[in-house]
Amino acid sequence: MKTIILLVSLLSFSAYCQTASVILTDTETDALLSDSIKKRLNLTYPIWRTYKCTEKTTVSYVLLLESKDSVGANDDTFNKNIKAVKLKSTSTGLVSEWEINDLTQKIINETSQENSIWFWSKYCLFNDLDKDLAIDPIIVYGTQGTNGFDDGRIKIVIVYKGKKTIIRHQNGVLDGDRNTLIDKSFYTLPMSIQTKVKELMKQMITNNVALFPAGWQEGMKKKLVTLKEK
Repeated sequence: MKTIILLVSLLSFSAYCQTASVILTDTETDALLSDSIKKRLNLTYPIWRTYKCTEKTTVSYVLLLESKDSVGANDDTFNKNIKAVKLKSTSTGLVSEWEINDLTQKIINETSQENSIWFWSKYCLFNDLDKDLAIDPIIVYGTQGTNGFDDGRIKIVIVYKGKKTIIRHQNGVLDGDRNTLIDKSFYTLPMSIQTKVKELMKQMITNNVALFPAGWQEGMKKKLVTLKEK
């Protein structure tokens, strides 16, 4: 009997400690974040998506905010600014653990302008990739330029144990316009995280939103921090 009770207790504790993330509805987000809380946390842009993350015995929230500056003819939303923030539940309320900010900019040349920046939720992950009962966020966002995705930017931000590692990629119509810059710290991340990021990069190529320099996979095997077309 004692063995059964101990087994049940261990299973219950294990289930409680499992990391998980779910997307909150707009109603749930509004209930979580009053106007006064948003003001205190400097959440000035509209909240596009909220992820509730259960980590160890704590609960945190990752918010993705987009500025929604204008709406096009086909109901496409154009954003000049984006922000991602992780909030942690404490006994005194929600506190910010880290945030990411970015905005549109001129690219390629003076006549080519980014017209929008937004989060690519298809490639964003909030999973426990290294099995330490804490989420290892991978946040991906990109821009569109004059030629759509062909000359837009992509950023892959990995937040591991509170520190950010970034892969910055510039698409380009011409071979010489394409380049990828990889933070050196990427190659110190757990292999499970590195592998997942490379899988996401392959998906972007398949979905025709990214064209990484030729030989990028071999370059990453060599731990290069700059990838360019030859």
